[in-house]
Amino acid sequence: MVQAMAELRWNIMLGEWVIVTPNRATRPFQDEKRPCPFCPGQPETKGDWEVLTLKNRYAALQPDDHPVRLDSELVIGTSAHGYCKVIIESREHDRQIEMMDRAQLEKVFREYIRVFNDLEAKEG
Repeated sequence: MVQAMAELRWNIMLGEWVIVTPNRATRPFQDEKRPCPFCPGQPETKGDWEVLTLKNRYAALQPDDHPVRLDSELVIGTSAHGYCKVIIESREHDRQIEMMDRAQLEKVFREYIRVFNDLEAKEG
């Protein structure tokens, strides 16, 4: 099945660019019959970890789409480009960040910084 590419569109009512991603409508939603994909022990969450970063299987943006210079006066839509990651902040991933202790918060923020630095170093 060919997935539709994400695109940037100028929203004239908001006066800003928005991302339109038709392929995200096909992502599975959590229900009681399906195991949570982020719980420890699932295929992508095996092993010993305290904070885990995964590639988003249902990403809004793709790195292989090439960025296009946009001018809101001339272009009203174009392909979108970027990276999407999922950061699981704790093995107890349903726990709110404000309930984490200082040591876990430090690990979470260090992971965000590492991911931001990795993405910043990529071309495009």
